[in-house]
Amino acid sequence: MIHEIAISPARRLFLAIPLPKSIAEILLQCRFQHPAIRWTPPANFHITVYFFGATPENSIRELAKHIRAVSSSVKSFEMDFEKFICVPQGISPHMIWAGLQSNSHFSTLVKKIQNIAIELLHVKPENHAPHPHVTLARFRARADVREIPLAKLDIPPLQVKNLHLMESHLERSGAQYSLLSKFALKYTENIEVPEHLP
Repeated sequence: MIHEIAISPARRLFLAIPLPKSIAEILLQCRFQHPAIRWTPPANFHITVYFFGATPENSIRELAKHIRAVSSSVKSFEMDFEKFICVPQGISPHMIWAGLQSNSHFSTLVKKIQNIAIELLHVKPENHAPHPHVTLARFRARADVREIPLAKLDIPPLQVKNLHLMESHLERSGAQYSLLSKFALKYTENIEVPEHLP
C-alpha cells in the first residue's frame, strides 16, 4: 500500500523595511514617461531585508517568533539614499533601483535573519554583500539606458524603526504584496516611537 504524505502548502515570503509616506511621495516625483518602463505601485515600495521564498505554511508561526526575537534586540538605525541605478548595469537593464548605502547595522540585521532562514528553513547561505534598494520600475522591453533621465537623489535619511513580514502573490499584472506581521525594532532615545505600532 502506498501512503500519501501530506505536504504543507508553501507561501512566498520576504522580510522588508517599509517606507514612510513622505519618502514614497518623493520617489513618485521622480517618475517620467517611457514606453519600456512599468512603474512600481507606491504601495509596493519597500527595502528587502531577506527573501525567504517558498515557506511551508506550518513554519510561518515559528519564523515570525524568531524574527520578533531578533527585531527586539536590534536598535533602530538610519540609512542614506545614494543614487538611482539601472540593474543590471549595461545596455539592457531589467529594473530601476533607488539605491541606499549599506551600513553595518543593515548588514548585521541581514545576517541575523539569514541565520534564522538557514536554521529553520534549511536554505543555503548567501555569500554576496547585501545591496539595499527600492525597486522603482521594471522594463517591459529592451531600452537604451542613455535615454533614461535618472534624477539626482535628494531624499532625507530613512529611519528604520520596524520590519514587515510580507507575502508575495505573482499576478499577470505584477507582484501583489500582503502584510502578515509587523516587528518593532529596539528604539533609541532620539527616535520617536510611532503610535500605530503595537
